[in-house]
Amino acid sequence: MDEIFGEVQSPRQDRLEKVKQKWVPPPDDYVTIKIDASLILDKMGCGLSAVIRGSEGDLIVAEIVFIPGVVSVNLAEAAAMHLGFRLAHRWSAPKAIVSSDCLGIVNDMQSSSSTFSDWGMLGREILALQQHFLSLKFTYVPRDCNAVANALAIWSHANDMDEKV
Repeated sequence: MDEIFGEVQSPRQDRLEKVKQKWVPPPDDYVTIKIDASLILDKMGCGLSAVIRGSEGDLIVAEIVFIPGVVSVNLAEAAAMHLGFRLAHRWSAPKAIVSSDCLGIVNDMQSSSSTFSDWGMLGREILALQQHFLSLKFTYVPRDCNAVANALAIWSHANDMDEKV
């Protein structure tokens, strides 16, 4: 039975075609804010990162933060988005596209919903920060397209570090 139905439950790898995604630059007058958070099961705390790039892909600024303690994935991702907003505001970026690999956070920010979750208050603060920008867009990107922010968040968490680049 397993031989017959095993392939139905888990398709053969050679039949799956993985579409390679790549970075798409923002319009000329925008910056991209890539954010990510890293949580490691056995280590308390989370690493956050925000990476701001120009329309040519040039690195403008990046920042990492380690937050000790227990947090949920959504709270950590929201904290990373807040970090990205503050960083873009400090660098006077009037138009930005915020990219995250956390679809739930992106959907809530796009709908401007005020959730009653563990990150709802931080979400409302993020939405209030929109007044500092002429234009702000939220996009979901797969982790493959968020590699630098992901690597920095993991590095921050692994080393318990805060730093600006």
